[in-house]
Amino acid sequence: MSTTATPSVPGAPSIPGAPSIPGAPSITGAPSVPGAPSVPGASSVPGAPSDSARLAETSPGTTQLPLSSSNGFSEGSNSAASNSPSPGPVAGHSGTNAGPIAGAAVGAALGAAIITFLITFIFLRKKNQNHRQHRKHRSGSGGLSTYTEKALPKDPSQGGDTASAVSTWQKHLPQSADDKTIRSSVKTLFDQVELHVENFYRDVAVQITETLQAELLRVDSPHLPESIVDLLPRTRSQTALIKHCLLSYIVASISADDNSVTSLLPTEYATLPHVVRAAGQKKPGFDQAFSQWRVLSAYLRPPPKNDQTYLSQRDANVSAAATAFTNAFSAWASSAYSDSVRRQNVAEIFKSAADVGILIFSQPSSFTYQWGTSQDNRGGVVVVTPAFLKLSDENARVLERPQVMIQMATQSI
Repeated sequence: MSTTATPSVPGAPSIPGAPSIPGAPSITGAPSVPGAPSVPGASSVPGAPSDSARLAETSPGTTQLPLSSSNGFSEGSNSAASNSPSPGPVAGHSGTNAGPIAGAAVGAALGAAIITFLITFIFLRKKNQNHRQHRKHRSGSGGLSTYTEKALPKDPSQGGDTASAVSTWQKHLPQSADDKTIRSSVKTLFDQVELHVENFYRDVAVQITETLQAELLRVDSPHLPESIVDLLPRTRSQTALIKHCLLSYIVASISADDNSVTSLLPTEYATLPHVVRAAGQKKPGFDQAFSQWRVLSAYLRPPPKNDQTYLSQRDANVSAAATAFTNAFSAWASSAYSDSVRRQNVAEIFKSAADVGILIFSQPSSFTYQWGTSQDNRGGVVVVTPAFLKLSDENARVLERPQVMIQMATQSI
């Protein structure tokens, strides 16, 4: 419907500030709405009551929102305003509509903030509950977690699982010597003893006095079928018996389970085995525990070669042993060398023996010296050097059959 033919409505109030509609007659006597914008191109219908008036009649006190172009108006359009009549002012209200819009916007913002706060609060609360449950589960399960945590680098010195912890400290322990090294060390010691006796002593018949008898009994061997005092006058090879007695004396002084008083080993190495042997008890797992104890003792103790206390003790025991041996067999000594030279030479052998004893002690494997049975030392035959046997492997497992590292050597007397 065209707006150009619409007459004005007498008595209709005007709307102050509203833009004029070109070609549209004014509404005479219409009340004005302060601040209401005019609608270009819109015209009034004579005699027709406004929508706002109808709304005021049906819904008193209702606030009317301002119209926009989406309500059927287009800028520059010639379409009739009757298709979408413009509501008039609401009865009893004289302010603008900007206040309600701002209030609605503020309310929406506050609502969004409250919702965001509630969501965040619920999320954080649930996270804290999960964390507390996780800690409770860890404390009740020995520190085990039910979920996978990010793996972090671990300091080996701070532990870890049992297997890794054991492998960490065990790598610092001294490596066990190979069989060739062990065999060579013991064989060298045996050769030194044999050469010493052959160079410094001779086969000769001697009348044994009471004084000499006392000296001989101090170095007597428990592996001979009879006392050395009884055998020497009847034998044709006194040097064979001297070799046997010297090596028996040396082996006893470097074995951990022999007399700790005359031992050439550090006191810490010799005391415990001597006490255990004296008690005569062997607990379950003793071999494995004893093997680990030897290795740990060798690792934890300061190196004997740098320990002046041990070296002083060793030298004192070496001097006593060398003196006892040279005095006992002085009647069979070669005239080519003085007693002091013989004593000094055998003292060096005892010191070398101490190093061999420390090497064998520090191995996880166990070794022993076998002097044979009584039958091996009868019928005019004596064991000159014992067999050297390996009894267990590096894990302290007893070998099914002892491994012979050095064969036993006998000699006719």
